[in-house]
Amino acid sequence: MAPRGSGDTEMLPCAIQFDGSEGICVKPMKIDIDAVPEGKRSHPDFVGLLNDMTIGMSDPKKVLSVCTHEAGHLFFGLEMRMEIIGLDLPQIIYVEPNQFQGHGARIKVKVIENTVEQIAVMLAAGGVVSRELDNGLGPGDSEDRALFDTMCRGAGLTDPAKIESLWKAGQDTVKARLQDPAFREMMRECGRRVMQDLEKAVETA
Repeated sequence: MAPRGSGDTEMLPCAIQFDGSEGICVKPMKIDIDAVPEGKRSHPDFVGLLNDMTIGMSDPKKVLSVCTHEAGHLFFGLEMRMEIIGLDLPQIIYVEPNQFQGHGARIKVKVIENTVEQIAVMLAAGGVVSRELDNGLGPGDSEDRALFDTMCRGAGLTDPAKIESLWKAGQDTVKARLQDPAFREMMRECGRRVMQDLEKAVETA
């Protein structure tokens, strides 16, 4: 994980710590806005996104859903022998022209000689786990899908129908695993652990 400077941050009402049954607000949480130019921080879209993240990241259920989504990437990334680099903390980044992206948390995964089929499973896992376990409360998978498209094209695969077929196969693989109640509970526990790691990382950032 890349080093994080002290930089500019926005304080959220709380960080979330899981006690096994429900979320409890315990410490201030920060949203990293270093990647947003100062001149863009009054832009209505930035202000609106920051407000939405402030509200969302102060809701224990929402934070857990974000972490459960990331747990899907984490579990299947490890299973596919990918390298887990680290956990990005809450942040907003600026994407020209005048677009902003916010992430409550993000597992950073490095692909190591993996097939596109394996990459599809890892990237699709977040959205599938979120939909199956949290009724879609967590982040969607549009960014993951776009990233898969980019990675396929980088590997020389350009047929849109083939790319879509691989993506759906990855989703089906994760869905099939989630039919096992024990696996579902394991994924929930993985989400809780990511949530705990997020709270600890925010505390020491």
